Amino acid sequence: MIARIPSYLGRMHAGPYVTGTAAGLVARGVSLVSGVGNLWLLTQILAKEEFAGYVFVFALLTGLSMLGTAGLDRTVLYRLSQLDAAPGSLVGGSSIAGALIVVLPVSTAVAIVVALGTLFGDLGHLPGLGFWLAALAPVVVATCLGRIFEAWFWARGRVAASLLVPATGDMARTICLAVAFFLLPASTGVALAVNVAAVVPLLVWLYVAPLDSLRRPTFFDREDFAYGVKAMLSKATNQGTHQLDVILIGILATATATADYAVAARLAAAVNVVKGLLATVLTPRLGRYRATGRRNAVLREFNQVRLIGLAAALVGASLFAGAGGPLLAIFGEYGESYPILMILIAGYVVSAGFGSNAAFLTIAGHAGWTLAARIALLLGIVGLNLVLIPMMGAMGAALSMAIGIAAVNVLLCVIIWRLDRLPTISPALVALLIVACSLLFLCSFDLLSGLVAALGLGALASLLLAAKWPLWVPAVKQLFGVGAQARPAD
Repeated sequence: MIARIPSYLGRMHAGPYVTGTAAGLVARGVSLVSGVGNLWLLTQILAKEEFAGYVFVFALLTGLSMLGTAGLDRTVLYRLSQLDAAPGSLVGGSSIAGALIVVLPVSTAVAIVVALGTLFGDLGHLPGLGFWLAALAPVVVATCLGRIFEAWFWARGRVAASLLVPATGDMARTICLAVAFFLLPASTGVALAVNVAAVVPLLVWLYVAPLDSLRRPTFFDREDFAYGVKAMLSKATNQGTHQLDVILIGILATATATADYAVAARLAAAVNVVKGLLATVLTPRLGRYRATGRRNAVLREFNQVRLIGLAAALVGASLFAGAGGPLLAIFGEYGESYPILMILIAGYVVSAGFGSNAAFLTIAGHAGWTLAARIALLLGIVGLNLVLIPMMGAMGAALSMAIGIAAVNVLLCVIIWRLDRLPTISPALVALLIVACSLLFLCSFDLLSGLVAALGLGALASLLLAAKWPLWVPAVKQLFGVGAQARPAD
């Protein structure tokens, strides 16, 4: 059975949205279940102050690990997705070998710098910070090497593998943390579990990838590196945006506020699961459409994916509004996270409503514009956090994030229109997003009950379905290959 895994993953490129979405559902399901399990285990093993230090360092590592790839994962995605070869064929192995040779020393250097952070000691309200910096630094190297393989499979249309293999790391983390819970329920056990789990996806990649194609490395040229650096910085600022709030709370607020925010942020991300898994399939397809001048196909598929992602986000927001309180009670004393959760979900609903605009700009070769927008967002969020966190604590960080997400999506929408004249939003969708966010904000400030907000968000999802019904049937048929070609013609 195990011997058949590589060939099985290799056959899963036919019918991209069928296999990609099915694999995405499995991978996201594994990640969601594992994420909830990880969160519960961490909150049971670690005291609230220790958990705050862990999430602070983990947020820091997530952002810094972007730098460890030197942007070559983005270059691989951009260049290899446009190669003239059969979809699903793993061509470009020599380039992957060259990328790995560069990424290994770069990621190691980043890990060493992180580990040296322990010399600066702890923040007064985050005990054990130095320990977490030194103990979790090795995660950077394994993560960066795995991202090169992930980008290779993703670029060549092997979306199933690019989603399922990273999910093994989430599952391994849950298993390792469960072992630590019984055998070594302390910060040392958590650090050991996280490091062991980080290596699992890399081992799986080495098993399923055609290693014989990596024997003769070739290297990207200066233009490729320049693109990769811009895309890397863009991705780093994007990831930094989603981690910076935790970092700034850790610096400016208390450990309790940091822990409350971290729990809410991890749960809120589930609202955008459907958008994320469809965007994974969409991104390389948009690259192929643009390379062949198929403008109508770009716009049609972008809008269809956006439509399904928004409907799913509204349903998720409705469920969290109605059941968020009991769900948070599972983790212990995290009841204060509910209003934070509602505000963060509002930001994710806006993101789903605007669609995969950042991915479109990057795959279209406009990485510089994406980077500029991300930097503007990062600076804006820093400014808002510096003002709002001292005033409102974790609620201030959540407000900063929601405002920042809305602002950058508007900016990216304008940039796409100016560069390519592609309309990626409509007044009707803007009105729907305003109503949805109003319900969530009223709920977060206790001006509306969670049940009423849940019913209102459910009604919006039904309204979207009814208003766009003529588009739903052809969208589902086209996206999942029912009665249509996987690559529709203009």
